[in-house]
Amino acid sequence: FSWADPPPGGDEVGGEFGRAHLEIARDSKDPRVMVIKRQVVFDQHFITPDKYPAWRGFLSRIDRLMHKSVRAVPAGSKAGAQ
Repeated sequence: FSWADPPPGGDEVGGEFGRAHLEIARDSKDPRVMVIKRQVVFDQHFITPDKYPAWRGFLSRIDRLMHKSVRAVPAGSKAGAQ
């Protein structure tokens, strides 16, 4: 098996709430290794009730960003191009 092409990473900018970042890439030194870097920064420690819907939206977008999958495919498969 080998790694299939990784899904795209991305950024989620939450304005006053914070930000999130995801990187997914093959290791340049070892094709058997997939490197995944995640970062989430919360800039507020208290969310007022009037801002809660926007806060929940921000958390939902972070959740979608961070739940990407990497796949292993049979060696020689077109999806597993190195």
